[in-house]
Amino acid sequence: MCSKIRSVSVIVFMLFFFIFYGNSGLLAYDNPPGDSFYYIKSVQSGNINRGYWDQPGRQIRFRQGVNVAVHSKDGGRDQIFRFLNAGNGWYYIYSGNGGFLDIADGRNGNGVNVRIWSGNRSAAQKFRFRYLGNGRWKILTAWNRVLCLDNRSDRNGANVHTWDDHNGSWTEWTFVNSATGKVYVPAEKADLKLSAFVYNSSGKKQTNPGVTRIEVWYMDRSDRREPYKKKTEILTDETGKFQLPESLKKEKSLFLLSVREGLSSAYAVIYPSNGKTELPGFNAGRHDDSGHVLVDTLYRGKQYYHEENGYFYRDGGIVTRRFDFFFPEIDRINMKDSNVNKLLIALGGNSKVSGDNDIALKLQSVLQFFKKSTRSSMNAKDIEAKKAADYMFRNCRKNTSAPVVRWPSFQEMADTYSKFGFIPVGNCTANSQVAATLLYVTGLPSDRFFVSKFHYDMSWYVEHWVLAVNIGGRWHSIDPQHKNVINIKSADDFKKPLWERYISKTYDFKKPFEAWVLPGSSINAVPYVGDPDDLKKILKLADEPVFFKRNSSFSFSSGGLVFRTNGTATVKKVEGNTVTLDVKSVTQTDGPKGEITKNSRYDLVVTVKDGVYSTGTGYVHSGKVSTDGKTLSLSGEQSSITFKVN
Repeated sequence: MCSKIRSVSVIVFMLFFFIFYGNSGLLAYDNPPGDSFYYIKSVQSGNINRGYWDQPGRQIRFRQGVNVAVHSKDGGRDQIFRFLNAGNGWYYIYSGNGGFLDIADGRNGNGVNVRIWSGNRSAAQKFRFRYLGNGRWKILTAWNRVLCLDNRSDRNGANVHTWDDHNGSWTEWTFVNSATGKVYVPAEKADLKLSAFVYNSSGKKQTNPGVTRIEVWYMDRSDRREPYKKKTEILTDETGKFQLPESLKKEKSLFLLSVREGLSSAYAVIYPSNGKTELPGFNAGRHDDSGHVLVDTLYRGKQYYHEENGYFYRDGGIVTRRFDFFFPEIDRINMKDSNVNKLLIALGGNSKVSGDNDIALKLQSVLQFFKKSTRSSMNAKDIEAKKAADYMFRNCRKNTSAPVVRWPSFQEMADTYSKFGFIPVGNCTANSQVAATLLYVTGLPSDRFFVSKFHYDMSWYVEHWVLAVNIGGRWHSIDPQHKNVINIKSADDFKKPLWERYISKTYDFKKPFEAWVLPGSSINAVPYVGDPDDLKKILKLADEPVFFKRNSSFSFSSGGLVFRTNGTATVKKVEGNTVTLDVKSVTQTDGPKGEITKNSRYDLVVTVKDGVYSTGTGYVHSGKVSTDGKTLSLSGEQSSITFKVN
């Protein structure tokens, strides 16, 4: 059953992806340089000193809303930019004077201005890159439009704006290193590297990741049920560097996942056969504070969540506020329109709600409407549903085969319902967009729900969209596609562990990577969609000496440059996160007249904090338990201690 649901969902998503991106298929995007500040220059300008991105006035500090045009190079901070990795193939473009490149008002369209704004992590500030060869690049917005020169002119003061993707030197840019003056050209066979960062009370500091396992996944197109398979594993050196084996350099695409105890996982896609193997932003991390918990996820390895006001939020999660694209005109509904009122009546009205029970009943009302008054437009035999979908999307794309420029508005849903007697829905994205729109319009507070996105295969291309609803002090995942099996009578139903049945176990629905929020929402981080107590238990265990609670006797060894110790250790006492051990040992020490043997018996105190065991106050040994749970290794500056379960 689960595999069938998953296969259908994959097909549905791929159909949506094809519709959204037209005939271009799965486009491969490239990584810009991540090592320095660069001038961004129009290819149209050739070797002439003009065509460089510029903020007027040679601003030392960015001004909110200042326009981006092109000009002769003058060496100012306002003309240099850095590409900051935003995850999932997206990048921010950060100005040397402190601002972020921004699509004006987050609008999707031709001729939309490009400006400088303060960083807000919105889609308007995220870009993708396509390398064309010979140092030439296209820069694409979140809506797949290119940044290009207005009126195809590179004269001083010519504007930079957005347009439909097309070809021409006015759509192409070179990246000139501000320190060396060299045009950046990606290396075809660059060494790969994983970086690691430690986050503590003093901020972020880079560390060597140590020897880390890199899982390499690939797509087996001959296997339609489970196309993504693990190809091999590569070990990095102590600094995180590794190389792709020669046997893999002909693969079209590979998916890399780093795995190391105590570090979050990093993930990336590379395209070896096209020479696209750079990995800027391939970073793992560790948090030393007690408010973070490292959680296993499907397909993304281990990721950090932090606790805030009783809820947990995913580090690096994406919160998207693209109302004009996903929820157009949702705050400008004509309540006097007869079609609008007809749909509102069918939904049970639009009274404002706040309490858990009201929210549960409102959710049931919308899902009941879904059960009775929606039809799948993915069914090729349902001609009427196809006609209804074409009608509802009539203003959302140029023609029925063109990509959508936005999703339908509530007015368009109401007009469609009035004309056909039902609302057409297609894949998971369509179901979630329609359901979220109806819930918002009928009065559900925008702080109590959002559209939740998570991946469910190793490609990280395929994602599933559902609703996340806050009831009873936790977030619940509700899939509108399971409308036929959901029956809510009150908020008490959410106390029963039944919601997880409706979503395949191959889904990581509790750990979304992105949240599409609605107008007025104060949600600014992606929450854990599950019981917060589950993660609180993990945090609690991190401060418990589980290794010594589960085992009472050990073989004990220690060593340094001039001594070796072997013996036994037995647990005497456990108090909170502190353990007292009875150690019996024999030590051989190098002396002036040869080896000296000494028998000892003493108490050794070990404490644990955030999963790290340590002993001593001046000279400290610290370390973690092995993944098999049988060995605890503690390291100091010049010696080590090891406990092994007997």
